Amino acid sequence: DDTLNSLQKFKDSCEARFDITCQLIDLKKNQGKGRALQVGIEAAKSDWLLTLDGDAAFSPLMIKEWTENEWVDWSAQNTVYIGSRELGGKRGWVKFKWHRRIIGRIFSVIVRTFTGIQEADTQCGFKLYPKAIGKQAFSKLVDYGFAHDFEILFRLMRADVQIVSLPVRCIDRGDSKVNILTDSFRMLRHVIRIWWSRLRTKSKESNH
Repeated sequence: DDTLNSLQKFKDSCEARFDITCQLIDLKKNQGKGRALQVGIEAAKSDWLLTLDGDAAFSPLMIKEWTENEWVDWSAQNTVYIGSRELGGKRGWVKFKWHRRIIGRIFSVIVRTFTGIQEADTQCGFKLYPKAIGKQAFSKLVDYGFAHDFEILFRLMRADVQIVSLPVRCIDRGDSKVNILTDSFRMLRHVIRIWWSRLRTKSKESNH
C-alpha cells in the first residue's frame, strides 16, 4: 500500500511545522499494526509516548486541546489516556456511520463483559502513555494484529494502571483496512482468549 509515502509526507510536514526531528522506521515487510507500534515504542525516547493511526484520522494537535482543557495530568506516571470517538461524538466532533456505531456498541458490551475492560472505545488508535508504562506494556505484546489494543488495555488493567478516556476529533478517511465482519470475528477470538486467561488467573488466586 501507500502507507510509507503517506508517513513520509506526514513526517516532512511535522518537521517543517513544529521545527522538530522525526524518525521514520521502515519494517520492510508488513508485520501488523501491533508490531509497528511495538517497534516505534521501543525506539521512542520522550517522557510520554503517543500512538496514532497512519492515515492521519487523528491530529497530534489533539494533545494541545487535551492540555488546554486540563484533561491530562502530565505529572501522573500511572495513568494512560486513550482517545474515545464515542465521547467525541457526544460533542459533535465525530460523525459515525450508523452500522459502525451499532456494531461498535455491541462489541464494547462484549469486551466489557468478557475482559472487564470498561472503556467504550478500545480500538481508537490515539493513546498517550507515560514512557515506562508504554514500553513495559508493548514489550510483552503477543498479538500484532488489530486486536493488540485489547491485549495492551488488559495488561494495563491487570497492572492497576489508571485508564482515562478522553474525547477526540476524528476524520473519516473512508478507506479503513478493517473488515467489519472478518476482523470482528478475529477480535472476538482474542477477547475470548483474554477471558480465559482472566478465569485461569482468578482460579489460581482462589487456590492460594
